[in-house]
Amino acid sequence: MLFAASQTDFAGAQVRSALFIDRTVRMHVMDKRRLLFDSRFAPPSPVARDVVTVYALAAGAFVTGELSSHGPGLWVMAEDELERVTPRARSFRTWGERSVAVELRLARALVRGPVGLAAGPRALAPTTWAAIEALIALAGTPAAGVAPLPPVQATLRGLVADGVLAAPPALTLDEPPALTRLWQAITPAYDAYATAITIDQVAATSGRSSRQVRRELKAMAKEFDLFGGDFRQITRILRLRAALLLLSAPDASVAEVADRIGYGSPVAMARAFRDASLPPPSELRAIVRYPG
Repeated sequence: MLFAASQTDFAGAQVRSALFIDRTVRMHVMDKRRLLFDSRFAPPSPVARDVVTVYALAAGAFVTGELSSHGPGLWVMAEDELERVTPRARSFRTWGERSVAVELRLARALVRGPVGLAAGPRALAPTTWAAIEALIALAGTPAAGVAPLPPVQATLRGLVADGVLAAPPALTLDEPPALTRLWQAITPAYDAYATAITIDQVAATSGRSSRQVRRELKAMAKEFDLFGGDFRQITRILRLRAALLLLSAPDASVAEVADRIGYGSPVAMARAFRDASLPPPSELRAIVRYPG
């Protein structure tokens, strides 16, 4: 399992994150301050998978349909409610002076019980929430490479004990050195929220040729099932998702977000939003701006 973390302060807001990726599960910790997420505008992954997202909200407001609650709470979301959003899918919003969530993306076959926001939240034992809090504590830490496994394993065991998972996913304890080196060449961009990273930049950091890095990145993306396995597609989706999140910052302008995310100009960002069938950035800014 690979690990990376980042922290970004932007326009009166902050996001601290941690990413754990393995061949059977992807875990993403998001510790946000004064930011809002609206799933209606999440750019979809290009490839459909029989997967779900186990979404543990530790703090912050959560609204879906007529249900409004505050963390902690756990939802099991269908593929079309977060990763491959469709117009008719049920949506949700989260926000808060501090809004904290842990997302686990894994195969539907590993999940017990009903799937979908309409099924409502599930209860977790205090010991499971304690394991989740240990994961959250890793957000923003600068270390990168092979993931610290104990809090991941404790969280998965807790979800099994609470009846959310049928069995814990099998995790890779030790990654090959070549894969770890490649990951360490990528993660400085993740740490800096630099979603416009290129293969040439990764090659320069890792001391490999661009052709070799392109081949290795393609193999890694396919092996870990990252947004269809294409590096350009991965960076496109990540750039859109980062832009959508930062547009909600209280003091952000469209131009500042475009510059921070690496679009080059507001026009370029608007074009990217249009190509993704999203509303213009200025309209989204009005919709998702952090309340108050």
